Amino acid sequence: MGKRPAQLGAHRLDNAVARAVALDAVCVVAALLTYPDQPELSRERFANLDALRHASDVAGMPLMVEILAMTDNCGVPLVETDA
Repeated sequence: MGKRPAQLGAHRLDNAVARAVALDAVCVVAALLTYPDQPELSRERFANLDALRHASDVAGMPLMVEILAMTDNCGVPLVETDA
């Protein structure tokens, strides 16, 4: 209950911006999660976001990054909450 998955990963969809353009979307939305003590995962996620930002810029497609604050079932944050 309220436990982090054993294996964390930063997955990205291939050609996400091209798919959004083909679907006549108004923007691309990406979610950002960070977990304490996972610096490699954070770097991978930010690299994915930077690649998505570049592809969005090239296509002229707005990009919205949604920062999600995850909590366990008791309301305790599972992410870093400091700036």
